[in-house]
Amino acid sequence: MKQLLSLLFLILWPTYLAAQMNQAQHPPMKHHHKMPWMQFGDGPRGGKGKAAFSPWQYIQLETDFIAKEAQLTLVETNKVLPLLHELKNQMREIDRTVFKLIEDAADNRDLTDRESEEILKEIDRLNEKKRSVEQDYQKKLLNIISPKKLLKVRQADMAFGRKVLSRMFAEKNANKGDKNDKEQK
Repeated sequence: MKQLLSLLFLILWPTYLAAQMNQAQHPPMKHHHKMPWMQFGDGPRGGKGKAAFSPWQYIQLETDFIAKEAQLTLVETNKVLPLLHELKNQMREIDRTVFKLIEDAADNRDLTDRESEEILKEIDRLNEKKRSVEQDYQKKLLNIISPKKLLKVRQADMAFGRKVLSRMFAEKNANKGDKNDKEQK
C-alpha cells in the first residue's frame, strides 16, 4: 500500500507543482463569486470572439464560490477543496468507464445474454466502488470540517453546477434566437 501511495505521489507531484505555478500566474478574479459562469477563458477561440474554456479559471471560480457559500476559512478551503476535486475526478473516471461499457454493449449486436450479464455485474461493481470512494472522501473531509459545513460545501457545489448549466443553456437558447432572427429576415 505504501508503495502504491509513493508511486501515486511521484506521478501526481509534477501536476500539483504545475497547478501551483499556473495559479500564481492567474490570480483570482474579483467579484466573480456572484456570477460563476463568467468568462472561463484566457483569450479568443478561433477568431470567434468567444473566450476559450480554461479549466484553471473554472476551478478557481468554483473554489471561490464554494468557499464563500459554505463560509470556509482559508485553511479549510486549502484542505477541503483539493479533496473535493480529487473526489469528483475519481467519480468522473468511474462514470466514464460505466458509460463506455454501456455504449460498447449497445453497439455490439452479437452480445449474448451471458456477456450482457457480465457487463451489468461490472457496472454494479463500479457503482459500488464509486460509493466506496465517496464514503472514504467523506471521512477525510469530516476530519477537517464539521458535518454541518460539509453539507454546506456539498450544497454550494451543487448550486455552482446548476448556475453554470443554467447560464450555458440560457446562452445556447439566446444564440438559437439570434439564428432564428437571421433566418426570418
